[in-house]
Amino acid sequence: MLDIFIKYHEEIRNLGLVLFGGAGIILLLFRTVSYGKQVTISESNNLNEQFIKAIELLGATEDGKPCPELRIGAIYSLHELASNNERYVKPVINILCEYVRFTTRNIDIVKIEENTLDIHAAINVIGDKHFFTSFSRLSRRPKNLSGANLVGIEFNNLDLIAVDFSSSSIRRCKFKKTNFSRSLFTNSVWLDVKAYDSKFYGIRVESAKLDLVSFDNCDIRNVNFEEAMEEIDIQPENSEQSVLGKFFTGLLAPSNIGAKYFD
Repeated sequence: MLDIFIKYHEEIRNLGLVLFGGAGIILLLFRTVSYGKQVTISESNNLNEQFIKAIELLGATEDGKPCPELRIGAIYSLHELASNNERYVKPVINILCEYVRFTTRNIDIVKIEENTLDIHAAINVIGDKHFFTSFSRLSRRPKNLSGANLVGIEFNNLDLIAVDFSSSSIRRCKFKKTNFSRSLFTNSVWLDVKAYDSKFYGIRVESAKLDLVSFDNCDIRNVNFEEAMEEIDIQPENSEQSVLGKFFTGLLAPSNIGAKYFD
């Protein structure tokens, strides 16, 4: 036995080194995988903490009054979270929709206009074009802004497709390059609303009340104004030059607008 060991000692040594090295590699891989899992868990915990903290700050107050600075910070913290991790898109959008609905429902319309910065920020996140595909795939329900009081908000370059605005109040707002296609506006109130270069394809406005509403270079195909017509007062901009303006000036509005009208 000793003779065999002496004769093949180099081979045995090499085999031992290989086995030892292999064990070391296995241990290294195990530690790497374990460390990776710990990092993933740690990152997930950090994201969850950021999520929870931001939600808490949505209700931030100062001297018993809402603190818009902290609330806006919370809104954009949620926006960053959803931008970097798709699994947060659905809860972030739904929470911000509820925030807008709750915040604007429970205060006077006059007071809403005095401080709409946080509402404006929330609307910008809800309508972020980068979230549209993800939210549509992850959620079976539409974004819900029903019953919200939206005053003095500028909707600029947003995707608000198939959003529920039913029974909402939209006053002194501006729509710019925003897509509202297939959205629900039944029983809503529009007062002093100006729309530019926006899409309203297939929106539903049954029983809505529209007053001092203007459309400039907008796509309003397949919109049923029949039930809202008794209380509608649409004032198109540049009515002498606009096909859409001539259409509404004549107040011939049929139940179904079947073409796209531009200046």
